[in-house]
Amino acid sequence: IRVLCEMDPRCVEERDTLKRVPLHYLIKNYTTFGNDDDDDISFDMNETTTSTSNNNHTEEEEGDEEDKEEGLKAIRLLLQTNPSCIRAADHRGWLPIHVACSCSSRRGMVRVMRLLLRVWPESISMKTDKESDVFGCVEMAGTHHPTKEMAMELLREVQRRVVEDGKKKKEEEEDCIPQDDDDDDDDD
Repeated sequence: IRVLCEMDPRCVEERDTLKRVPLHYLIKNYTTFGNDDDDDISFDMNETTTSTSNNNHTEEEEGDEEDKEEGLKAIRLLLQTNPSCIRAADHRGWLPIHVACSCSSRRGMVRVMRLLLRVWPESISMKTDKESDVFGCVEMAGTHHPTKEMAMELLREVQRRVVEDGKKKKEEEEDCIPQDDDDDDDDD
């Protein structure tokens, strides 16, 4: 992926017949993205490494851990090459966050959701063409799966922050609007 991105950065935004970009497929088809309890996933558009809080691994686990981190590195690389790929909707109006939520029963997918939401938190409010939101997409992953509550909790927290940030922004904008004083119109 790195070589392709270096050769032609536009490849990240190339769409197939289903209007999907590589990010859709990476999220849908990669085997695992590590453990969902690795909470400390930082994202810097200038870095391609993943920082996790759990660095205690045996030699046998290191190969598996490297593979798991490769998936996150690949997602980061796509986002660094062209951040707008996170906003690419496919033929059904599915964004990468919808794909991640619908796969939330898979190991490590909550990490992917967390990363996508750090890059574009407002995607929490986006719906598919059939009006499915991110919460509905988690439900599509199954009624009972071990990471369902973790996924839902993450989505609720991000939604709360986006709403709070929206209110603050609106208040700031209102504070910047000059007040029209009617007292100056005493000419009559």
